[in-house]
Amino acid sequence: MRVPFDSARGRLWLAVLSTVVVFAACSLPGDSLPDSILLSYDKLWHLGCFAVLAVLWQRAGWSALRTLLAGALFGLGIEVWQRVAPIGRFFDLKDLAADVAGVFLGLALVAIVRRWRQDRVAV
Repeated sequence: MRVPFDSARGRLWLAVLSTVVVFAACSLPGDSLPDSILLSYDKLWHLGCFAVLAVLWQRAGWSALRTLLAGALFGLGIEVWQRVAPIGRFFDLKDLAADVAGVFLGLALVAIVRRWRQDRVAV
């Protein structure tokens, strides 16, 4: 049985779709966000989303450097967008720091898994 995102094209589309979803979520008006204990963990959400994006872009074939630069620029772009768009959101350097930390986390996870797979094959 073929998995839908198990081809190079499928992995690319999954990375693109996920990036669009993150941008859309970050574009929600501030007053439309529900009061929730989950939102109090805002920086963890940034960290997690960008870690997942980094893993997906790595799986789509991007280099670590390209993934890091694109992830940092994407995070910066989101923060600038939130500042200039009339959505009741604001530029937050801590969000950007969490985004970049998430990219590093995703890259580290990919490196660990790749190393683990190589060690398994070598045995």
